[in-house]
Amino acid sequence: GASQPTGLVTALTGSATASITTDTFAVGDVYALEDSIAARHRRNARWMAHNAIINDIRQFATDDGHALLTRLGDGQPPQLMGKSLHENEDMDSTHGTGDNYVLLFGDSQHFVIAEAIGTMVRIIPDVFGGNGRPIGASGVYMQTSFGSDSVLDAAFGLLNVT
Repeated sequence: GASQPTGLVTALTGSATASITTDTFAVGDVYALEDSIAARHRRNARWMAHNAIINDIRQFATDDGHALLTRLGDGQPPQLMGKSLHENEDMDSTHGTGDNYVLLFGDSQHFVIAEAIGTMVRIIPDVFGGNGRPIGASGVYMQTSFGSDSVLDAAFGLLNVT
């Protein structure tokens, strides 16, 4: 919602890289995404995708000699094109019509999660039920503030298979 902490994918949707071919996720898209960010950000970059997309990347080649994945064995491959690969089940798992943000590459040092110093605590001596009457209990109301956002969008590339 509005004024809520911004997730990384949400922060980057406005600057996402479109797939080379409409509604198609192909090996060229992976290379294009890596090329879309400057070399100074690629040094500490990492990949992120849904497991279904990682499995799609596995199917780009039929043998273990493919240059994309460092290891094509059982389980999650630890690297994609020599950089760390992390599974994110909250990213899009399909590609087709519409916006599908399937693959992220970038330097996570430029994504900040912040918490305000201090927490507000209020004691509620009498808690009231839905009927407006006291329920014989006391309560505590606690409030703190968090935020997150990309502080340098150029340090990331997000693939949108449209």
